[in-house]
Amino acid sequence: VTTTEKAQIYDKDSLLGTGKWQGKLEAGHHTLIVKMSGHAPITKEVVLYNGQESKIDMGEPVPVYGSLEITTVPDNAIINIDGKSYNKSPLSIPNILIGKHVVEIRKEGYKTEIEDIEISEGQTYTIKKNLTDYCNAIINSNTKAKVYIDNIHIGATPCSINKTVGVYLVKLESDGLLPYSKKMKLDGSTKDIYI
Repeated sequence: VTTTEKAQIYDKDSLLGTGKWQGKLEAGHHTLIVKMSGHAPITKEVVLYNGQESKIDMGEPVPVYGSLEITTVPDNAIINIDGKSYNKSPLSIPNILIGKHVVEIRKEGYKTEIEDIEISEGQTYTIKKNLTDYCNAIINSNTKAKVYIDNIHIGATPCSINKTVGVYLVKLESDGLLPYSKKMKLDGSTKDIYI
């Protein structure tokens, strides 16, 4: 039994193989099915006779599509779908395979958004995201120090901070030295902080 390389071959509910299968089946009626994610299944009813060798080409499964619309505020966010890079937002994909997909929306200075979606045949899935201004920076100092944000210990220098926009109390403490403490606005424009 042959089909497309990544398609799975079934005898009713029993998986026989992927792409190509060769083996023995009992004589009689069989329902062979080819399945592939995002494609319409192919079904063939066959009758096998004792001692007969059969070559069955199941053909290639036909892709089934839906569509996807993505808008973001602000726009020009980088869109990745299932790890593959697409254009920037706003983005319209008229033909995307049905099934489950992972959409990642990234823009510098904003929190990365990841969404699991499921595309249905002939339907348009719409994603509208107001991106959250986000601070991705590193706090470092001339000596090893404990870093606290709003009195919560988050690590030691050099220390990555990933916070939504806001005003935070940043505090550094190191043995034998006076502590450093300052309220700071952290947002997408915040550069790495050296204290």
